[in-house]
Amino acid sequence: MINAETEILLPGQDFDAIAVINIPKGRMNIPEAHDFYPDPRLANEWGRDRFISFVAAEGVEPFVTRGATYYDLEEREVRLLRPHVDIQGIPPHVEPIGRYSVSDVGVIHNNAGALPIEGVATQLNEPSVRALAVDKHQTASLLKKAGLHEGSVAILKDTAFNPDVLDEIMGTTVFVKPRFGSRSEGVLGKMTKSEVATALQEADQTDYVVEGVMDYSHRWPGTIKAVDEENQAILDRANLEAANKELRAYSFGKGEFYYVGRVAREGETDFAADDWVFLVQDSIPSTVRAVANEVYLQFVEATGVSELHLGIDMPYASTPSSGGEPSWRVGEVNAGEPQLAKYSENVQAADDLRKHLAVQIARIARKRSLA
Repeated sequence: MINAETEILLPGQDFDAIAVINIPKGRMNIPEAHDFYPDPRLANEWGRDRFISFVAAEGVEPFVTRGATYYDLEEREVRLLRPHVDIQGIPPHVEPIGRYSVSDVGVIHNNAGALPIEGVATQLNEPSVRALAVDKHQTASLLKKAGLHEGSVAILKDTAFNPDVLDEIMGTTVFVKPRFGSRSEGVLGKMTKSEVATALQEADQTDYVVEGVMDYSHRWPGTIKAVDEENQAILDRANLEAANKELRAYSFGKGEFYYVGRVAREGETDFAADDWVFLVQDSIPSTVRAVANEVYLQFVEATGVSELHLGIDMPYASTPSSGGEPSWRVGEVNAGEPQLAKYSENVQAADDLRKHLAVQIARIARKRSLA
């Protein structure tokens, strides 16, 4: 609802706060005129239409933006679209409603890249949280202090490579990946220490991190159960084949987590191709929950931000320093926009994850709007 006298955005009569869902622009160019446009990207396997409905069901009014171009960072204004996703027989549409102050918004759920408006509006996740997670060396150093990671060695593009720095890593085999990045882009992979120098010479000129190799192939504790026979068969096959696998813990603030499994696809031993395994949440061991919560607390302490939406990847793995004994460890932490289950993969898990996120967004929006 718009207050015409003050030109600020106020929640509608059925809502007590406002949230903005910022999604990638794609190829769609929606003019600023007040009209009604179909938006097919709200109704695909990512279920943005259902997510918007879940946010509204929490009593928070949802709006949509399409990437950074909707934000005038100098004027601190945002161009908003009102989504219409629950009209019987009509596909999702959006209605441009004009430009409003960014500070009027309770929270921006941002999966289209961080916006430099920290302190003006609350983002999930804030730029400082994203910056920590995307820096694989900084993340490894933080988690090493907490005993959750064995650390990494940073190789800077503007510094001559000295092979002696790899002596910090136990074993003869290492894993090399870009220091900044996501979705496995630019990963050089597993190699011996003696191969690192040549691999770096042939690779893109960027900063890299080198880590010890973890063995992800250990059989998971038998207490972890899948939601149905199909998912259980995938997990059983991965255990039998000693395929790589890991748990992902999605965090939703206030000690709330949701767990899924990721396993190498049949015929693969690493993650060149993988499947999600959907799990019974009550079957997750307390040791896993403790690791996930400690990662969350470490990020809170390091960034000063208390509401985080993270994807914490945890293998049941061993390292050269563990003598072959596996334990729950931390591989990576994702904070850009942890990929939730698609509706084509598992409808119930997709709904559950989005409902958890909607609750978190509503909590943040109210905290700012009603402060």
